Amino acid sequence: MVKLHHLLPFTLLATAQASFLKDSASAFVSLALDRAIQHTLRPNILSITSSLNTHLQSEILPQIVAAAVVDSGVDASKINQAAMVKSQAPKLKQQTKALEGELVKAFTKGIKNAGLVQTLVNVTPATPITTLAKTLKEQAIASTEAQVKPVVAAWYNSTVISIYKDVTKTITPTSATFQPRSEGARVLYGRQEQPKKELGDKILDVLNVATMLGIYALFFPVAIIAAPIAIIVGWITGQN
Repeated sequence: MVKLHHLLPFTLLATAQASFLKDSASAFVSLALDRAIQHTLRPNILSITSSLNTHLQSEILPQIVAAAVVDSGVDASKINQAAMVKSQAPKLKQQTKALEGELVKAFTKGIKNAGLVQTLVNVTPATPITTLAKTLKEQAIASTEAQVKPVVAAWYNSTVISIYKDVTKTITPTSATFQPRSEGARVLYGRQEQPKKELGDKILDVLNVATMLGIYALFFPVAIIAAPIAIIVGWITGQN
């Protein structure tokens, strides 16, 4: 009869092997991630943020300034809005530059939370490489997009509000409070939160969810996220 203590060495061996496999897979994924960030992600992000800054400067920044003028209730004809747009361009560029680091962090977190290590640990000799690659890509893309989108949304909202406040202070040095439209405020801040009183009605047109999602779709399509992931998966599976 086999005693329990007779099986203990085999149990310990299996545990050690599982731990080794997990550590090896984790190290492999980390190396692939570092490679993808260096060779694909960072260059892509630099290109994206440059284009994003150009777009926001020409399309969104004038809307922010115009909204601040309307919400302040001043005579628009007495405000040089073009000059104000120009004066806020350096801040917008600085804010967009800061987004680069946040995107790298979000991408890294997305990959680490994607469950790639566990998938690799569970691979059997019978698993086709194409099946493994497809599974890894799907996991990584879903997890990474779930991290990147909220970061972009939070960045967009905070950037718009920060510039809006600066312009408002320039137009009306004494602090003014505004009462936003209730429905727009609920969409933006969530139904459990009260809208910020320092925001007026017009700026909510710039802060609306549809505008942010449009910008996200334009500058952060799935292909942008998939490109570095393809590097990671290709390196892991030996398909590069």
